[in-house]
Amino acid sequence: MGSVFSFVSSDLKQKMDVLTNLLNKDHQQYTTVKSMIEYEKENKLLEKSDYVNGARTLLRLHRGLDFIREFLRQLGDLSDGDKTSSCCQDAYNKTLAKHHPWVIRKAAIVAMYAMPNREALLKKVCGENVQRNIDVLPKMLEVTADVFNRTDSIYEIYQMHALP
Repeated sequence: MGSVFSFVSSDLKQKMDVLTNLLNKDHQQYTTVKSMIEYEKENKLLEKSDYVNGARTLLRLHRGLDFIREFLRQLGDLSDGDKTSSCCQDAYNKTLAKHHPWVIRKAAIVAMYAMPNREALLKKVCGENVQRNIDVLPKMLEVTADVFNRTDSIYEIYQMHALP
């Protein structure tokens, strides 16, 4: 869907690779979100500027999940011919925008104008299985909300939402 979205995809892959590498390198400390946060706090890894830590990386993915969850929720309410840019922008403004500087927010909003209508987007993402994916969307949103809420509560307990 264009260079902007390939950048987002590349960024997501890079973050997942960071977490996978940490798990493979220090498997005991990175088996759960809680053990990862405790390990990195106890070893003062959150303050190290030369260390890519798991807690910050996961927090950024967590914020992205919040955006995707909100976008898909709104996408489910659209008709096939409806443009997706407005619900994408709304989801972004409700979630990720508060974590981005002004210039990134403006660039993201502009990029979202290029979003196709709902039908074209679903065909591009789902291929031939559009209806099957629409049918499982409510369950997927339920599972996604559960993952988001569990992770969010751990970050809340450890007061880690403000990591830069």
